[in-house]
Amino acid sequence: MASPVEGLRRILALEQEKKFADSAVVGGLDSYLLHFLQDNEITTDHDLSRVMQALPPGGYRALHRIQRKRVVAELIRIAVDGVPTVISVQRPPIEIPQKRPATGPKVQVRSPVVSPALKAVTGSLRSPLRALGVRKGDEERFRRLRMPVETVHDLLYYFPRDYHDYSEARKISELIFGEEQTVIGMVRVSGQRAIGRQRRKATEVIINDSSGTLRVLWWNQPWIAQRFRPGMKVALSGKVTEFRGTLQMDGPEIEPVDEELLASRRRVPIYSSTEGLSQLTIRDAVKAALDSFADALPDAIPPEMCDRLGLSAIGEAIRQVHFPESIEAERAAVSRFAFEELLYIEVGVVRRRREWQKAGAAPRLALPEEALRGYVDSLPFRLTGSQERAIGEVLKDAANDVPMTRLLEGDVGSGKTAVAAAALLSAVVSGYQGA
Repeated sequence: MASPVEGLRRILALEQEKKFADSAVVGGLDSYLLHFLQDNEITTDHDLSRVMQALPPGGYRALHRIQRKRVVAELIRIAVDGVPTVISVQRPPIEIPQKRPATGPKVQVRSPVVSPALKAVTGSLRSPLRALGVRKGDEERFRRLRMPVETVHDLLYYFPRDYHDYSEARKISELIFGEEQTVIGMVRVSGQRAIGRQRRKATEVIINDSSGTLRVLWWNQPWIAQRFRPGMKVALSGKVTEFRGTLQMDGPEIEPVDEELLASRRRVPIYSSTEGLSQLTIRDAVKAALDSFADALPDAIPPEMCDRLGLSAIGEAIRQVHFPESIEAERAAVSRFAFEELLYIEVGVVRRRREWQKAGAAPRLALPEEALRGYVDSLPFRLTGSQERAIGEVLKDAANDVPMTRLLEGDVGSGKTAVAAAALLSAVVSGYQGA
């Protein structure tokens, strides 16, 4: 029987053969690697774990094929060296040079009131969803999502696609024609009807609250009627229209009311789902994950940077993304994760640039003062101060043995060609070709 490491090598080799299409193993390479780390008790300070931790929130699946190629090459190198088991340590944050120490006051954050969902659980961020009390059938439905959710970590980063704002829900008598609004009411009647001269089929639901009654229609969607039963409380979000002088809603989004969240008047997350996987099931699983694992998430942004930029810690941000206390809290949390994603990209770019610069020395290009003066005097115009500075900076970089990466930017007619010609001249004078 092949060892786990040999199996890992075979999967990675197959991924190379398939041109990094993330099709070497059923469920994708992300799922396989997470199970490999868990099954073989690979700890967070091992090179294999570090590669996984450096991936963006979307994992290997979210990378371009060129980036996947680099990741697979690094994993193969680690697999060739062997995958020993070491003592577990806490993952350190990404080290980013700071130009100045944090001087601002500590940012005080308060934890949102997250209602208890499933009872307290044990496990880790790599644990499968059953550790949260998710039933086997629902666990399989989570795997069928467009972005499959298999572990606690996956679930925490399965962000809502939208929110219902119970705090802005209106009574039926307060609805305004032509606006997108949310209304909460009790289902009185639901069924199929043929409406109009053309007898178009529609699902009709009548709801009411303490202020009035509202008619709601869904055209050519007969299955919608199965979602309603008399006495059921629902939240409907959509545009209010008018028919024969009476307000109604056409094709609104439907959400069974979570009484606990309704009482708190909070924004309710709406997740992309699949058949058989209800919003309530997703929310309960997310609540359990937040209660037990939100503060265990490794934070890539150093605390001093969070303080200086006014960003909340990752545990607070992940809670506010899923169950925001307000629109402002939601936007702040989303901005925090957007910053983190950009940080990953920027650190990766800087790291690749340093590796590229260290890979091999560039030839030193020198342009003697006499040659530079002769070139400048030959021009039919006098160089501006900006042009002289640009030429000086380019020639200074070209004189080093580190590869130069510069972008020369300017308007049409600003003298970019004159600066580029000076750089080409330094190459020719140094015995190289230039074009």
